[in-house]
Amino acid sequence: ETAVGVFSIAIVVGGLVGIVIYGWLAMRMGSRRVIQAAGIMQFIAPALALALAVVSLPQPVAYAVLVVIMGLNGAINRSMQLGYFSYAQDSALEIDRPMYIGAVSSTAGTASLMPLIGGLLIDGLQRAGANTIAYPAVFALAALSALAGAVISLKLPTPRRAV
Repeated sequence: ETAVGVFSIAIVVGGLVGIVIYGWLAMRMGSRRVIQAAGIMQFIAPALALALAVVSLPQPVAYAVLVVIMGLNGAINRSMQLGYFSYAQDSALEIDRPMYIGAVSSTAGTASLMPLIGGLLIDGLQRAGANTIAYPAVFALAALSALAGAVISLKLPTPRRAV
């Protein structure tokens, strides 16, 4: 019960800190850098979860790492407006902006299904008798996917209306 409250607070605080950092980054370096920073954080969160799944840590340390992961998730969630939406808006011609924003929104909606898919994968692996690797396998898949996204984000062109 207490952990749920602490994790919820970590998500909110992470979001607040994230919006300040992303705002600063967007104003000084542009939305492309926000996307790249978010991509790195999207890798770090499941990589930390993977480490927790395979390394035995004292409970207070593991709990602290979980709080950090929740804070990172809060910050990552705030990257959408200042990163992805701004990048789409700055990259598109004025007539095409609604289509670009719609595409980003649709992609975000699809991405919001990933926790459900991860849960289904864990459940399937556990039902198949792979209890010890279910969580590490899904966290590794998430970390590798996020790493691929972070690397791809390094190739993003500078938007038309760059800072």
